[in-house]
Amino acid sequence: MANEELLPIAILIDELKSDEPMRRLNSVTRLSTIAVALGEERTRSELVPFLAENTDDEDE
Repeated sequence: MANEELLPIAILIDELKSDEPMRRLNSVTRLSTIAVALGEERTRSELVPFLAENTDDEDE
């Protein structure tokens, strides 16, 4: 994947990490786009654990 293709994915992932709830919500609505761009293996090994970790943080 070229860097130009990775930039939108990086932006979406950064929005998932945002302190602003609206930005996180907007990014969550595009999770399928992020998952498709990452591919099945990276979604399983990186995105799902990341989401689980951040969901746990919100519960505390």
